Amino acid sequence: NYYMHGTHITVAHSMGTTIGINTSILLASVSFMVSKLIKTRKLEQNRVVTIGFYTFNFSLLFFWIILIIGGVYKAVWMSNPTHTSFGDLQDASSSIFIVFIISGCILFTSLLMIVSPILAKLVPFISQKPETEK
Repeated sequence: NYYMHGTHITVAHSMGTTIGINTSILLASVSFMVSKLIKTRKLEQNRVVTIGFYTFNFSLLFFWIILIIGGVYKAVWMSNPTHTSFGDLQDASSSIFIVFIISGCILFTSLLMIVSPILAKLVPFISQKPETEK
């Protein structure tokens, strides 16, 4: 418990769960509903969505791994009885944070690649007037 809590390992677990599992389930259910609503199978065949899907999975893997590496790095620092100041730990971890930020930006971009075509399919459908008003 000492090595887990207070490190990025706990954050890796919660972010992996939230982004990896919950977001994937929500995206799958929304894309299924949109395909049934619009009666098209084009969402699955969209090249941008396919690239976004694979980029999402790989960037999530890097995002998760870098958080675990940061957590192990901090746990090792915490277990050393002669550890230096926390500022020195942060300075030594700067490369980990840079990779974390880059993988997070790629993760966000890949989510946009998946969601944008779905929203583009929904906008004309939403802006249609109901049949009773025509």
